[in-house]
Amino acid sequence: MVSPGAIGGAGMFADSGAAVPPLIGAGTPEQVGAAVVTAIERNRAEVTVAPLRQRALVRFAANAPEMWARLAGGIVAKAADEIAAGQTDKR
Repeated sequence: MVSPGAIGGAGMFADSGAAVPPLIGAGTPEQVGAAVVTAIERNRAEVTVAPLRQRALVRFAANAPEMWARLAGGIVAKAADEIAAGQTDKR
């Protein structure tokens, strides 16, 4: 299983034209490819490619969901709206 996190230059952000929120940062397609190759070479069933900042934020959100919602709810909602708006012609 590959957990890439937010990826700049590919995927939903690139396809929609939405910017990755600066708060979370982004990985690259090349990092995903390198992580998959490493996982295969080391016989790993799971690989997480998300930058450390993203992983820390996910852990914080899981442990303090109400606080996370207050702190980042607007940023997350804005990103979701941008992605949805950029995808409407593709449905």
